[in-house]
Amino acid sequence: TNAGNSIYEKGLTANNTGRATAQLLVAPAPARDLVVADILVPTTGNAGEQRVVQWTVTNIGDATATGPWTDRIYLSLDGTLNGATLLASVVRSTGLAPNAGYTGSTSVSLPDLADGSYRIVVVADASTQVFEDGREANNTLASTATLTLTHPDLDVTGVTVPTLPNSGTSFNVQWTVENAGSGPAGGTWIDTLWLSRDGIVGADDFKLADVVRAGPLSIGGAYTGSTSITLPLDANGTYQLLVVADSGNAVRELTAGELNNLGSALLEVALAPYADLRVSGVVAPTETIGDPAEVTIRWTVD
Repeated sequence: TNAGNSIYEKGLTANNTGRATAQLLVAPAPARDLVVADILVPTTGNAGEQRVVQWTVTNIGDATATGPWTDRIYLSLDGTLNGATLLASVVRSTGLAPNAGYTGSTSVSLPDLADGSYRIVVVADASTQVFEDGREANNTLASTATLTLTHPDLDVTGVTVPTLPNSGTSFNVQWTVENAGSGPAGGTWIDTLWLSRDGIVGADDFKLADVVRAGPLSIGGAYTGSTSITLPLDANGTYQLLVVADSGNAVRELTAGELNNLGSALLEVALAPYADLRVSGVVAPTETIGDPAEVTIRWTVD
């Protein structure tokens, strides 16, 4: 008592301090402890495809975890969060009693990363909304199983055209496309045919046709496309007939995989015989009176 010495005691302060004879035991307050117990991952998938990830979270603490909190799902090359790609954030709204658990599930879109084997990493209560009294170390778990990320790779391996067609004529063009990638090509895409002077698709090229193609195209699989095209009437000389597989980039390929989407064939075009009309012998009166006036004009075309 008299801790501030506000009362003058003439030095008799030795007995101002006392203590209890019995010990006071202080126990920590009940705390929550969320732990990611298990992760189920898909085995494989192409970039851009949807896949379902499941995970289980258990409260091994001795107090109820009160929602909401957020679980985050990552794709990681080495099973850590360093350089990992966030796939989804899932909000848990209801509480979780001690020794209880729940299974979360969400559909994720696989990102455009390099081919390889990746792990799913789940972080329960990623924003630390639940007070766990320093027990957050077990909130993160990397899957034991891996997900193999793949990409298709459409490669135009051949283009077939006729020899020396005339301008303005129609003929059949065939081309072959192979999937040289690590995953199947799904969905639909468009192969576009161009008539080009320099072999590079540009504004000065003439579009010949768009051909819709439907997948799937398996790894190592190929198809032969075929369509009838009509040359421009004024085409004449040396051209390249270009085929661009998946010209609209509907198929998710790696950047390097887009480089072989173009195939070509040399095409020599002969100018078709054409008319040359000549007008001669135009005869008209030299003078006409009248308003309006009717006149006769004659001419010859050969």
